[in-house]
Amino acid sequence: MKPLFATMKRGDCGFHNGLTAHGAGPNMTPGYRRAMTCAYMPGGSTFNGNKNILPDDYFASLKIGDVIDNDQLHPIVWKK
Repeated sequence: MKPLFATMKRGDCGFHNGLTAHGAGPNMTPGYRRAMTCAYMPGGSTFNGNKNILPDDYFASLKIGDVIDNDQLHPIVWKK
């Protein structure tokens, strides 16, 4: 598959699948480049054993196969 390039301007927002290879060139300005990441998953998703970004205490409380249903850490943003 051929790469697709998308030029982003200040204030732009991009969305892509988390499995999509992606990146940005170096920040050539004297200021910081700010970014925010949001990861969405379907309701009823289950814990697979990988820590990823889970807080230590929450991670320790989970067993493989547990439903991820912590409203404080993983709020439902849309429901049918």
